[in-house]
Amino acid sequence: MHNPDQSHWNVLKHVFIYLMDTKDCGILFGPNKNLGIVDYTDLDFANYLDSRKSITDYLFRFGIGAISWKSKL
Repeated sequence: MHNPDQSHWNVLKHVFIYLMDTKDCGILFGPNKNLGIVDYTDLDFANYLDSRKSITDYLFRFGIGAISWKSKL
C-alpha cells in the first residue's frame, strides 16, 4: 500500500472489470413459500480409481438460490 506499482493497478483494473461484468448476477428469491435452508451432501468412499481417494461435495440452498457449494477430492 505504500508503494503500488503497475502490477497492482493492473490487478485492481481486473477486479473492477469483474465487478462490472457480474453486477447482474446474484441469488434470486421468488415467490417460493419455503425459504428454509436445504442441504445436499454426497460422498463416495475411495471410488476414484486412479488414486483410491474419496470425493465429497455439498450444496446449501436458501429458497431456490444456491448459497454455498464445494466439491473436493
